[in-house]
Amino acid sequence: MSVNPLIEISVAIRNNWEMTEKFLHNLFQTISTYDNVAVNIIDNASTDATVNGIEAFKEKATIFSNQTNKGFAFAHNMILRKSFAPFSCILHNDIKLSVNWLNSMVSYMQDNPRLGILGVTNDNYGDFSLGGLLCSNGNFEYSNDKIDFVHSTCMIIKSQVYKTVGCFDEKFVYGGKSDIDMCLKAQSQGFEIGAMKNLIIDHTPAMTARQVGLDNYAEQNRLLLLKNNEEWFIKNKGKAEYRIKNRKMK
Repeated sequence: MSVNPLIEISVAIRNNWEMTEKFLHNLFQTISTYDNVAVNIIDNASTDATVNGIEAFKEKATIFSNQTNKGFAFAHNMILRKSFAPFSCILHNDIKLSVNWLNSMVSYMQDNPRLGILGVTNDNYGDFSLGGLLCSNGNFEYSNDKIDFVHSTCMIIKSQVYKTVGCFDEKFVYGGKSDIDMCLKAQSQGFEIGAMKNLIIDHTPAMTARQVGLDNYAEQNRLLLLKNNEEWFIKNKGKAEYRIKNRKMK
């Protein structure tokens, strides 16, 4: 019997098969030393070589094929809602993982029981940013010190978090800012957010987001983040500035 806790990994993909194939080979190579893991690949209505390409991984992973692209939150919630694992891991397919990343993150979570969500360092930013500090208007700046959230680029979530605050909010268009939303909701329920300074991943950001035009929904998602977490913003940032720009949001 494995002494490692079960980890449920989910990866949502859409097109970009060349990039996705490299990522999947890297993923399975780097988790080979962790003996209690289940990998789920969710294809969000790809139209390129991804459709046939992922079949090569069906013996290593459970594959889900969505007929329409309902975005990041919907795809990962498919896995979270059925998972019995104590930890779930969210990954983007535009990253390169380092050796033993999973072992290191799980050990860190176990050594810090107050943590609800754990992220890593992204080396595509010059300051090796761990996550972000939010402004009162819902925008953010990357930070290497105190953080309000970590991105879902490579994120481990304790099952108690989404059982307490719910899964990713699917009202965020294509899932934009739903990872930040979960971090704030987790903090409001007493969970801590952490990031590993000594674990760096190579990240080419927003590859899938560009396909669907996620930037076009940035303002809508920003306002929803403020609405969902108004009390958090008032408590931690002094105010929630969405009311200045849009008093009619419901």
